[in-house]
Amino acid sequence: MIKGTGLHKFLEEFPERCIDTGIAEGFTVTLAGGLAKSGKKPYVCIYSTFIQRAVSQLIHDISIQNLPVRFIIDRSGIIGEDGKTHNGIYDLSFFLSIQNFTVLCPTTSKELEQALEISENFNSGPLVIRIPRDSIFDIEDEKPLEIGRWKEIKKGSKNLFIATGTMLKIILEIYDELKNRGIDCTIVSAASVKPLDENYLLNYIKEYDNIFVLEENYVRNSFGTSILEFLNDNGIQKIIHRIALNSAIIPHGKREELLKEEKLKGESLIERIEELIYGRKK
Repeated sequence: MIKGTGLHKFLEEFPERCIDTGIAEGFTVTLAGGLAKSGKKPYVCIYSTFIQRAVSQLIHDISIQNLPVRFIIDRSGIIGEDGKTHNGIYDLSFFLSIQNFTVLCPTTSKELEQALEISENFNSGPLVIRIPRDSIFDIEDEKPLEIGRWKEIKKGSKNLFIATGTMLKIILEIYDELKNRGIDCTIVSAASVKPLDENYLLNYIKEYDNIFVLEENYVRNSFGTSILEFLNDNGIQKIIHRIALNSAIIPHGKREELLKEEKLKGESLIERIEELIYGRKK
């Protein structure tokens, strides 16, 4: 997937450092583990839907040995016109379950650059950087991406929205309309999915009445689920509204339309939030 993952220019400049392993995902992961074991810095650039074929190797050849392989997971979330088999909606679920993996979902182009910079000298184990098919947007934000730390983008009261990846842009798009409808909110950018920002969850989350976790992943064993588990394990009783994909199989279609059908964008998302807060649409 040289062209599909955007590596064609890298291949032209560094042909001896770019390997197209073909349709052999398990072999690819094992090869990267061997390179890491020998002291190299391997990057595996692969679509979310294809890394599913190598879960056994992720566990046996990477996780158990805690090898510093960097995984750039492309085409995460709803892909749309590539078809239902190509939606990347399960990767967070299994990466959150596999020991030793650190998982980053950059929310802006600046954070993506910072995640790649972090990856260069990251030797604490395997690292995942999850990116969408769409371009990543920009906002004014001076705070750097940190593993295990989140960032407040908007400060409000009562309602807390923790957004990762593409969902930060989507919640910011409706921020003004939420305020117009009486939903004052704090918006947090959560690029660090694993580990969580435990300090934020332990010390700041209690002040909010309604807590929403937004992600482009299947709702089961999701980012929101990991927050629920952490709060439960620490005796913090809060209802967490998981704004994620309720459908395990997403049909073929245009991305924008599919997001709206899943109530993850625009007016459909606003109505979903209103129903969770008020028990009905306002």
